[in-house]
Amino acid sequence: MVSESTSRQKMLLNVLKHPRKQHSHLSLDFAPKMSLHAPYCTTKYHAWNNGNKTWQRRKQGQVVPEQEGIRSSGALGRVYTVHPTNSECFHLRFLLHEGQRPMSFTDLRTFDGRVCETYKQACQLRGLLEDVEHWNKALEEAAASRSPKILRNLFAVMLQICSMSSPKQLWMDHKENLSEDILHKARIQQQNMDLDYCEAIFNRALIDIEDKIILLGGSDLKSFGLPQPN
Repeated sequence: MVSESTSRQKMLLNVLKHPRKQHSHLSLDFAPKMSLHAPYCTTKYHAWNNGNKTWQRRKQGQVVPEQEGIRSSGALGRVYTVHPTNSECFHLRFLLHEGQRPMSFTDLRTFDGRVCETYKQACQLRGLLEDVEHWNKALEEAAASRSPKILRNLFAVMLQICSMSSPKQLWMDHKENLSEDILHKARIQQQNMDLDYCEAIFNRALIDIEDKIILLGGSDLKSFGLPQPN
């Protein structure tokens, strides 16, 4: 039986013998010769050679002014859609469309000399995501005319679909509105109208929100940076 370490060694040797296998269409976009254009424009100036897995300059098309040896065509590239729940891939795709001449994946995560830990954080620093005030206003308007249950439904959809920049802050700002009916029910059950908001009340609201997210095809609240309900 081949040991795990032996298998890893063989895999590494294979990569060293065939270095092109380390690259993809995207990683090869970062090569210095490709840096004149954003990755999603690559197909305008280059054609993919599937035989040797490299981008090659187009030999046909219009001559690009002041760019010796470069020709352009009307070819369009495409980037596959990514669901917001696949956070890092979603925000990487966002940066590819908005970033200017990235030279590496690290370059995509860099803003004003700061290397971000995640692509989402890089999007936030670049101002590419809706700020918290946008979502605050949406929840405030909904709270004025809708029941807490409907409000929790809305919040669950926002978490699952909208890729908000600060979901935990939104929860902290609106958790009482999101839990109002749960508190009212607890007051009636315990015959204590002086009962106030507490962690147990908020926990029930979080359970309800998490259940709705799971029904929408999502995962637990921890993945959104929210408190995990008991």
